[in-house]
Amino acid sequence: MIARAAPLALALVAALTYALTAAAISQTRSLWLDEVLAVWAARLPTYSDVVTAIWNGAEFSPPTYDLLLHTLFQGAGSDPLTAHLPSIVAVLLTAALIGVIVARRLGPLFGALAFALLLNSALFEFAIQARAYATITTLLAGALLLWIDAGERLSPARAIGIALCLFASFSLHYYAVVSFAVFALMEGLWTLACRKLRIGLWLALAGGALPCAVWLPLIRHHASLNSGDVNAPEFYGAPTASKLIEHVQALFLGTTDNWLLVLAAILIVTGAFVYARVSGGGDAADVGASAGQRDLAIAGGGLLAALPIAFVLALTVTHAFSARYALAATIGVVILLTLAIHRTPYRNVVAYTLLALLCIMPLARSLPPDFARSSKQLLAKHPTTGPLIVGDADLFIELLESADAAMRARIVYLRRPAGVSDGNTASENQILRLKASYKPDLPIVPFDGFTRENREFTLLARPGWRNDALSDYFIAKGWIAGVYSIAPRLTLLKVRSPQ
Repeated sequence: MIARAAPLALALVAALTYALTAAAISQTRSLWLDEVLAVWAARLPTYSDVVTAIWNGAEFSPPTYDLLLHTLFQGAGSDPLTAHLPSIVAVLLTAALIGVIVARRLGPLFGALAFALLLNSALFEFAIQARAYATITTLLAGALLLWIDAGERLSPARAIGIALCLFASFSLHYYAVVSFAVFALMEGLWTLACRKLRIGLWLALAGGALPCAVWLPLIRHHASLNSGDVNAPEFYGAPTASKLIEHVQALFLGTTDNWLLVLAAILIVTGAFVYARVSGGGDAADVGASAGQRDLAIAGGGLLAALPIAFVLALTVTHAFSARYALAATIGVVILLTLAIHRTPYRNVVAYTLLALLCIMPLARSLPPDFARSSKQLLAKHPTTGPLIVGDADLFIELLESADAAMRARIVYLRRPAGVSDGNTASENQILRLKASYKPDLPIVPFDGFTRENREFTLLARPGWRNDALSDYFIAKGWIAGVYSIAPRLTLLKVRSPQ
């Protein structure tokens, strides 16, 4: 009884600290660009308006998630916490499903450990985003539960459930096509290990993939709209080796806040091995890996492969990649890590110690970087009047969403003068698509006309940044008449155009 009650109690504490921290951050942190795009689309008056906005490039994904947010906003308003609520709940459900999968094979303690590890993993960053990525992991975990408990024959009900989960994932984001490849890999590994062919799984993959053709017209249209984004010299999503290394850290370790947990885990596990060596004690070794442990290892390895699969897809087809497209790899790491801890000496002691630490880890999280908040603080310390030019297109949108009415009325985005372009043109292209589709009131103005009519103005600049060639242009041309303040990666400047 205690063996079940104690892990459950600790898991509940971990869920509570996770939920409180995620809710607190959601109400404090400004929405970043992609979140603003989703929220603005979801705030449109009708479902038809939302679909039309997505068709016109407000976002490059199916309208499913935006329609879900639209429905939620109709009943609960569109404040930041409400916008993040689906993701907060989704990560909690993902962790619970993985916890159940692990508990059935390694016991309640290790199920609770996997649950808490996921709540503190890179998934936390997507729990505090008004985006579809967290929901995709829930669908993935649901499909995994149906797959891993199937036994030697996949029943029609399980096959239909897996197909529906995978189709729903793709209906939230195109990159969820990676989930199909992951399940094909896992089933291939299972077939090799068990020397049995389960036709039902392959029928499930086909049954989930075929309905995805409904999105082909939208995919082709979106591809035509953003074809120029990926060719910019400093495109943010370019699939390069350095970006791959960056994404490995993001998916496997999460933010720098998690380094404390990593260090503690290394010390605890090392201590267990050393003590077992010295004392000659420790848990009795497993006679052999059970079928359940084998299936966990297959699942963990298959999910981990989401990262190289998504990266190859980016190299060969989409030419755009981000860690958020391979979140399945984070789940795979957690499963494999839990399996590894299950094989350590004094595994129960190690697991309980880590679980207790994971219960308090969310409370130690710092706020993520927030340039919109930093910009507002900078402007509050150095009040100015007149037009406020924001050089970075991402920051321009983020400030329009988070600023008060007085500041919002001053914000202007200048088109680049002839011969000047950002290293990453995707951001400016995106705001131009917004203005052309359903936000005609966006204050985006031509360079020459504005600088003729406004001899002096304030510039919120990010010199040297890939999205802010305008600031570099003003500096190079000698238009900077003064510096109000310099902050990390932000500068507030006084600009005077020549007579």
